[in-house]
Amino acid sequence: MKVLVLVKGVVDPGPQPSLSEGRLTSGDVVLDHYGKYALEAGLQLAQDQDDQGSVTAASVGPDSETALRDALALGAQDAIEVKTDQENAGLADILAQAVNKEGPFDLVLCGDQATDDSQGVLPAQLAAALGWPLVDAVDALGFVGPRLCYTSLLDKGAVKGTVQLPAVVSVLDTINK
Repeated sequence: MKVLVLVKGVVDPGPQPSLSEGRLTSGDVVLDHYGKYALEAGLQLAQDQDDQGSVTAASVGPDSETALRDALALGAQDAIEVKTDQENAGLADILAQAVNKEGPFDLVLCGDQATDDSQGVLPAQLAAALGWPLVDAVDALGFVGPRLCYTSLLDKGAVKGTVQLPAVVSVLDTINK
């Protein structure tokens, strides 16, 4: 099973940020913690595949190199830096092209939002661009035969189900706790 995890470099939320040349900076860029949770979920799924699984991290944007280096240090086997001049507009289409070009992948994992942007629309847009099913707000993942088993946490409780791969899955920050 080949897993692609979307990661993002963000300004470290710890120190007091400053504005420089129109960009918010604190001097340090770190791997977004939602991406870390998605990466750990991907590594656990790949490990469950008896050495048949692999995890590739992908990132787009000005801070992608930092995010990819951190993802590799945390256990991803490969990294893809997606180059583009566009910011946000058409990002899902750009990532879908990268998934198709670099794939095939069985699963795309991402955080349900980012530390610096809590819109949470990219997973749905990416799933639509790929024509794959989306499972959102996931708190637990595993396999039942060839199907991916999940638990999604919604406002009124948990929903358990399975999905046929390939699929896009957005994970909550509670998935690995």
